[in-house]
Parts: sequence; structure tokens; C-alpha cells
Amino acid sequence: CERIHELGEHELATLLHGLARLRYVPDEDLLRALVARTQELMDGGAFQAWGLACVAWSLPLLRADVSPSLRANLLSQALDCMPAFTNQGLCNTLWGIARLPPTKTTPAGWVSEAAREVAERLPTLSASDLPQALWSLAALGASQAWA
Repeated sequence: CERIHELGEHELATLLHGLARLRYVPDEDLLRALVARTQELMDGGAFQAWGLACVAWSLPLLRADVSPSLRANLLSQALDCMPAFTNQGLCNTLWGIARLPPTKTTPAGWVSEAAREVAERLPTLSASDLPQALWSLAALGASQAWA
């Protein structure tokens, strides 16, 4: 825990992604420290599209306690990164955000923008990206935004 403050965006995103892929949930103190470092980096706007997608996808799998301010940062930075995400990155980010409680607090305008981005990419989404994106949008309340 004492060296977590040294992790940059890429290292933190890689670590969180690796832990989540292994389905290894760290002890409470380590997880809390990783989430705090994520918040610090998000407050500084450090995340690029790839790292943000890894973080958004990993946090719910690690059962991280995400504060309202971290959730707001995720939403804000994801909106900024939407054009830069790969298709898989976009879908992983949407899925992660949809899995973080409480989804009811996701602003309708954000969901509409995410739905618009998915709609523009429909012809290029893979067979695995498409259901993930649609499930995520539905979980975020996009039924009205999609129309």
C-alpha cells in the first residue's frame, strides 16, 4: 500500500485490469488505497481512453466502493473520451459504469450521448460488443434516449 501513490495512469489501469481479469479481489485496505489513487488521478484528469476503459470495467468486478465524486469523474471523463475509445473500450466503459451502483443517478444527457455514440458505431461493433453495449445502455435507462 505504501507505494500506490507512485502509480501513474497506465500502471494503475493495468493493475486494476489484471486483478479484475484474475477475479482477485484485494483485501479491503489495498482496495481502498487503489480506489483513492484512482480518485486522485481522476481529479487531475490523468486518464486517457484506454486507461479509463480499464478502470471503469475493473471497479465493479473488484467490488470497489465508488464514491459519488469518483462516479461523477468517471462519467465526465468517459464523455470526453467517447470519440477516442476503441469499440471494445467504449463497450467496456459503458458496462462498467452500468454495473456501478447507483445507476439511477446517471444523468439522462450522459446516457443520450452514450446511446448516440453506440448508434454511430453500430455497423462496426463486433458480435460481442453489440450485446454488451445494448445491455449497458438499457441498464443505464437508455430506452428513451435511444429513440
